[in-house]
Parts: sequence; C-alpha cells; structure tokens
Amino acid sequence: MNRSTRSRLSGSASARRARGFTLVELLVAMVAGLLVAMAVVALSKEATFSFHEEMRTATAEMSVRTALDRLKSDVQRAGYMATGNVLRDTRAPLDPKSADKVPAGAPAGLLALAGVNYHPKGSKAETPLSSAGANAFEPDSIDLSGNFTSSEQYVVSRLGVGGCAGPRLFLSLDSAATYRVLASTNPDATLKEMFQPVAGQAFLVRIADDLGRQQFVYGCGTQTAGWSAGTGAWVDLQDSFPYLDTAYGFVDGRITVNPVQTIRWEIRPLKSTDTTYNAIATDPAAGDGGVSKKYNLIRSYVDSDGKALLPGEVVAEYAVDLKFAFTVDIGDYTGGTPVADFKSYAFGVDENATIADGNGAGRSPQRIRAVRIRLATRGAVPDRTTDQRLEKNNYTIRYCLEETGCTSGSRQWARVRTVTTEVALPNQARLFY
Repeated sequence: MNRSTRSRLSGSASARRARGFTLVELLVAMVAGLLVAMAVVALSKEATFSFHEEMRTATAEMSVRTALDRLKSDVQRAGYMATGNVLRDTRAPLDPKSADKVPAGAPAGLLALAGVNYHPKGSKAETPLSSAGANAFEPDSIDLSGNFTSSEQYVVSRLGVGGCAGPRLFLSLDSAATYRVLASTNPDATLKEMFQPVAGQAFLVRIADDLGRQQFVYGCGTQTAGWSAGTGAWVDLQDSFPYLDTAYGFVDGRITVNPVQTIRWEIRPLKSTDTTYNAIATDPAAGDGGVSKKYNLIRSYVDSDGKALLPGEVVAEYAVDLKFAFTVDIGDYTGGTPVADFKSYAFGVDENATIADGNGAGRSPQRIRAVRIRLATRGAVPDRTTDQRLEKNNYTIRYCLEETGCTSGSRQWARVRTVTTEVALPNQARLFY
C-alpha cells in the first residue's frame, strides 16, 4: 500500500470518529429523555400529593388531641371553688328571704350557675354543613363554671366602699394567698386577670365563711380587683342584690373570696350569625373549602346575661363535631342509709339533657360524676373521592364539604379524626343534694 492510499484511509477513519449523532439517533435520545422526565415529574407529583395528604391528616390529629387536652383541663375544674348547682346548693341560699331562693332581678348568668350546664345540639345552628347531606354530626355546646384563673382563696380583713358603690373587700396582707400575689411582678395586673379576665365585664365572686356557707355576687364591671401601695389589695362588688343578709347568720369566722367564671365550649364558623364574632372573621386561604364551610372550636367566657363573650379563643380549626355524655349518681341520699346508683348515658340520648340542660326543677347537674367527650376535626382540604364510615354508632371518618351532597369520584370528602375520652369531676364527687 502506497503512502497516498494510507493517507486516504487514515483521513476517512478520523472523519468517522469526529462525526456527531445522526438525526434519528438524536430524536430517539430526546424522546427517551422526555419519557424519563415525564415519569420523574409524575412520580414527584404523586409523592408531593401524598406527602401533603399525610401532613393534613397529621395536622388534624394533632389539632384534635391538643384541643381535647385543653377541654379536659376545663372539664376537670368544673365546680372548683364554686357550686354544682346554685339553685339546689344547701350552702348557698341566693336570697334567704325568698322562698324560691331567687333574688328579684337576678342576672341569667347567676341563675344558671352550675358546674356543668349542657346544651344538646347547641352548636348545630352555627354549623349547618355538619348535618347536611351525608354528614351526621349534630355538635353540642357546654358551659363549665368554676375558678379557672387561680387556685387561691383570699382572706378578707375589712370592708369599705368600692368603685361601683358596692362593698369593697380589702384582702388581708397576712394571708399567704395575698402574699403570693404581692410577690408577683405586677400585683395590680395579677388581681385584674384573676377576677376580671375580660376587661369591662362583671364576673362572679364567691364569698364564703369558715363553715362553708357561701354566696355568689358579681364584681364591679369597671374594675373588679386591684392593688396600690396606698390602698392595698381589694375586690369591689356590685351593689345589686342583698346577698349579705344578717338574717342568714352570715358570717362565722373569716370571710374568704375567690373568682368564679363560666366558660363556654362550642363550634362556630368563621362567618357567624353573631355580628361581634364577625369582627375577626377573614376569608380563609385557598383550599379551605369556603368561609361558610370552616368551623372552629371556640372557648369563650360567658357574661352576666349568659351570653358568650365573643370572639373568644380559637382552640382548634376545622372542628366538625363536639359531643358530651355523662355518668351520673342518681342514688337516694334522703334516707338513713344512702344508696349510690350510677348511670352512664350514651352520646346523644335524652337522659343527658334531662340531667344537665339547665339547673332548675328536674335538673341535677350537681350529680354528674364524670363527663365523656367526643371531639372530631377534619383535614383542611377535601382529598378523598368516596364516603366511608363504620357501621357501629355511625362512626364517620369522611366529611362531605358540599351542602347538597358529594359526588362519588370527585375530591369532595375530607378525612376526619375523632378522639373520645372521659374525665372525672373531683369537685362534684361529694355533692349529694
């Protein structure tokens, strides 16, 4: 082979090595890469969707458990430093000169004072979606009364005239309870928060003597309690009713005072029929299901007229159900040999209302020994295409977000997480009246 031939062969091999992909090879590579990219995107989309699904469920689970802990704490305090039923309490004659114990013009909040005041289906009117279509929820509400702001009783040293023209009770500076208040950073603010948790509102004050006899009066709405260096620590009362009547023999020994509040637990929407509550209502973020479809578990104080002081505190978002049931001692303690008789009622039965829907004739909320609670919250976004429920007790794990009913195959159901618990009432364990 001569030199020219070798040169031609070598040049041809070099050209082949330097040549790029053909058009067919390039198209095949691009299509293959596109298919791989599409598979990665699809997998990523499903993984992201599943991740957010589980995050929503975890959030609902955490929300319901945290809220239930708060609710259990309040239920356990029912009747604490207060009364199980002010109209039946033998130690608390509201008006000793009145045959029915009710002083003329007494506020509704005082006459309804009880450790537990149950309102069956009390949240249903504000949560229409919970009972619409396939949803079978009829949430209750409940009022709990007791001392929710402190654990102290304050000894009274002397009387004066308060800011509402009623009695001013000066707190003894020798009392350990008062000393602990004065040792705080701001004693005046501490007393205000204890006796008046909502500014400008009048809350109940319990006055008791050493024999356990007690009266309940409203504090001064302007400022119920306070402290100053020149005046000392004090509690001001309204001058509305003749509670401290000498004909009753009040008092024996020392006088002590402590705050009493009524707390309401209920479910409400962001947009409510109550105009005061609407002051804080805002449109939810996209995906919440609409303003009218998002309900919150609310904890609020109750005023002297028995109305909730809204907006209250949002304890849990996306709440859908709240139910109560009671274990009650219906035994007869009037004879020589007391006989206990405990009855436990199921959720939704009429006996719960017979016992604790109010505290008047025929009602015995003071005999409640334990409260069972069922609380349910849902996911923020509907992510299920079919309804699903367990047969027993119609236990629901899906929540339809359409008032006219949901269509199978469409993402219109949200997942529901439900927790049930039971709380004993130690403050009512020995109330047999």
